[in-house]
Amino acid sequence: MNSLCYESQEDQIFQHNSMLYNNNLNEVFNHRFIFANSTGDFPAGWLKYRGSRSAEFFWEEDEKDGFRVKVRNRTAHQMASICQQRSFAVPVNEKQVWEIGAKIEVGIQLWAKIKVHYISDSSRVLSSSLDFLLEPGSDYYSGLVSIPADVDCAYIELGSQQAGTLCIENVVFRRIFPVEKHNIDAQGRINLNTVEVIKKIIDPVKINGSVEVKGIANVRVLKKSIDFLEDLITEPVYKYSMVQDISLLTLYSFCVVNQGNQDALIQVQISPDKLNWLDDGHKIRIAANNSQVFTANYFLRYIRLACISTGHQAANLRIFFQAQS
Repeated sequence: MNSLCYESQEDQIFQHNSMLYNNNLNEVFNHRFIFANSTGDFPAGWLKYRGSRSAEFFWEEDEKDGFRVKVRNRTAHQMASICQQRSFAVPVNEKQVWEIGAKIEVGIQLWAKIKVHYISDSSRVLSSSLDFLLEPGSDYYSGLVSIPADVDCAYIELGSQQAGTLCIENVVFRRIFPVEKHNIDAQGRINLNTVEVIKKIIDPVKINGSVEVKGIANVRVLKKSIDFLEDLITEPVYKYSMVQDISLLTLYSFCVVNQGNQDALIQVQISPDKLNWLDDGHKIRIAANNSQVFTANYFLRYIRLACISTGHQAANLRIFFQAQS
């Protein structure tokens, strides 16, 4: 009896998820891999992204499920993935909440990763990733991401660092907040006065008029994290990392890896409004080929790192921002 009830509940979840990835709010171009690229050997808008030497990629048509992309990773601990071309990136804006997901089939239990790469005004790329433990069979896996500050568009990457095969049938990236029924400006911001804001917080929020936000708890998300990465080349004048909004985060930190041959000085800065910046703590020197973790001593809504090289040469810094909400 328990087994039958469990299967029935799983069927309901799958039907709920199927409704999500089939709706017309999906912003991913060629998300079902129907259209061919100019050479006809891979779906339009998609690239064989990582693992060119340790993986095989197939674009095939299944009589039952239509077109799909198969990624076969032959080597553990090396990422093999497909990725949207940047020219097909989706326009986004800070503080929006998006659902990212995919229908994936596997033959064995396998860890997989769905990443969102963000493009900023300065063309620097940050990343946010969700990790899923895929179970044998076909299912829809998804989670939520919040768009960071100063980002214009985003594109999707899917793959695995484990040896095994992924069959990807559909990719979803759709905005769930704010939803279109609200009064929204060109940047996706809600135009509400104070009374309306309070009312909207109290009232249950529904997606597409039928699916309550609380229903998203049924989606299989085993680990949700914020994981941004940017490369910054410093000079004898200050350069700044991407601004992070930490108002809704419970844990966060920067990790700076000095990959060059020149020492660098790093200063944590905080701000209430992204205009007025205050130094938090002392400058920290990071020698060449060394790394250091940074966090703030005081709380203000926004945080960034100010970076400068100590000599006449540039310092090549790789900056990680990782957090849990």
